[in-house]
Amino acid sequence: MENTIIPTDSLIEVCEKAVETFQLATDVKSRFMRGIRVLSRHLQQDGVLNYKPEEGERYIVEIFEQNLSKYRKMQIIPAIRAVNAYLNGEATYTIPKAQRYVHKSYRFPGDIGTVAEQFINERTDEKHLSLNTVRQYKRVLSKFAVLMELRHRTLWDLSEADIVAFIGSTHNSDFDRLSILRFFMSYLYDNKITTTDLSHPLIGKSRRRPTKLPSYYEAHEIASIENAICKSGKKGLRDYAMILLASRLGLRSSDILDLKLSDIDWDANFLRIMQHKTRAPIELPLIPIVGNAIASYLRYGRPKSTLKNVFLTCNFPVRPLMEGTFREIVVEYMRRAGVGYDGKHHGPHSLRHSLASRMLKNGVAMPVISEALGHQSTDTTMSYLAIDNESLLLCANDVVLVKESFYTQKDKYFYG
Repeated sequence: MENTIIPTDSLIEVCEKAVETFQLATDVKSRFMRGIRVLSRHLQQDGVLNYKPEEGERYIVEIFEQNLSKYRKMQIIPAIRAVNAYLNGEATYTIPKAQRYVHKSYRFPGDIGTVAEQFINERTDEKHLSLNTVRQYKRVLSKFAVLMELRHRTLWDLSEADIVAFIGSTHNSDFDRLSILRFFMSYLYDNKITTTDLSHPLIGKSRRRPTKLPSYYEAHEIASIENAICKSGKKGLRDYAMILLASRLGLRSSDILDLKLSDIDWDANFLRIMQHKTRAPIELPLIPIVGNAIASYLRYGRPKSTLKNVFLTCNFPVRPLMEGTFREIVVEYMRRAGVGYDGKHHGPHSLRHSLASRMLKNGVAMPVISEALGHQSTDTTMSYLAIDNESLLLCANDVVLVKESFYTQKDKYFYG
């Protein structure tokens, strides 16, 4: 194209043309379209009415590198580069090979670092922290230990001035970092490692998380998503079984993707898994619609492989699916079903949340919902569903907790 300047609101259309021109695969198109939507939304918020390749590069350098995860960068950067290549009149575009992300190791110098590692290990065991949360703890407390080493501080002469110095930097002052540091300071005081409770200066500094928009979909919307799946092909058989595990059993996407053939007890009609997030076991009934969907996929859709995962890619090389791919799958069928998701979460987790919300609405007892979600306490479930004690009483009173009855009538609770 001779003219490399286009209206920003036509970026999506141009991306479609670029994908067609470069003959990119369907799954790549889905990924690229999502990336360009993010770019278009950002530019319009900044008041950029016309797009040229330099704007895409600016977004990558000035915004993208700062705020988005490495995984998301690998998705969106190639999309911007493909659009730029198309606008610059290039005949071909090759997607750069993604490099596997290697998690960095963290330094924990001095006595503060030693106790910080001990704290992380104990809290991980006590709270069953996920791997991502553990990495967040390590990232924050490693930075704190390194800064204290530079300030020549030890456990015995920590002061409020040191805390202020740490949170004075913008990148150390968000909610998660302040919370982790506050937990660590309380740990030091409770275990009599420090004589002053340095968690108090952090309480007033913490800000509330932004209110999350609802990720709940009505029963008819979930049914529309399930019905939008064409089950005549291998991909459809796989996608249908995966989505039912989220919408009917409420499994997390990580547990669905990590599901092994050995986790399915066909004789007893149960799934028995070790949850990826909490590392706690959970047992769920394999209700007929879910069991039949998995069986159909294993018989007619799953490629031959020695891999133990149930759900695999359809194309060579055969490998387990990634969470980003599962999210794209769910969004694809939401669009096909005409389910609106603007301003709402829209991925596998929204299906799980919808199941829990529907159960709550239909008067299912809170302990039952907690058990179905794999939560270890009703407090976690209340927080997850953003309900208070009054709401809990409304749904918990006069409801008989009968596990077998709940599981055998699970569809009734969701669709009733």
